[in-house]
Amino acid sequence: MTSLRYLFTLMCLFSPVLSLTAQQTTRSPRLQLIPGVQYQTVSRFTGSLQVILEKSVRKYDEASLAHGLSIGLDAGTGGGKVLAGWANTGGIGGGSLSIGLLQTWNKPGRVAAGQTFFGPELRGYFSALGYGVGYYWRIHGAQPGRTHTFDLSFGVWLRF
Repeated sequence: MTSLRYLFTLMCLFSPVLSLTAQQTTRSPRLQLIPGVQYQTVSRFTGSLQVILEKSVRKYDEASLAHGLSIGLDAGTGGGKVLAGWANTGGIGGGSLSIGLLQTWNKPGRVAAGQTFFGPELRGYFSALGYGVGYYWRIHGAQPGRTHTFDLSFGVWLRF
């Protein structure tokens, strides 16, 4: 019982401090452009553009946290990808969860050219370093070989 009193006393003492650090303001949503270059295990070397349409933004002291819709386009030497999903961005990091459509051409990695794949992809970035992992199932193309594949990516993304 005594420990509960101490806990309650500590909560009362620190509640003004906690409420000061958690004060939040909002800023108006904006459009974020995130271009980049990356290496993907299927599409190989790619140029990338991710557009985030912020729906809500909260500013906690010095950092902002934004949530919104994400649309991405990757074009590379071995294939291309279109992504649509939900993104969260913060001070120096963020991420997105998307559904993607992947088309292969030329000499892709891990699968044959001329195929279309569909699946989820999770992307993140910290500062300018980006990474991603997706799992795709073949929906078109009768090439022998894999009917599903992982697509890993690493690269550099710049936020505007």
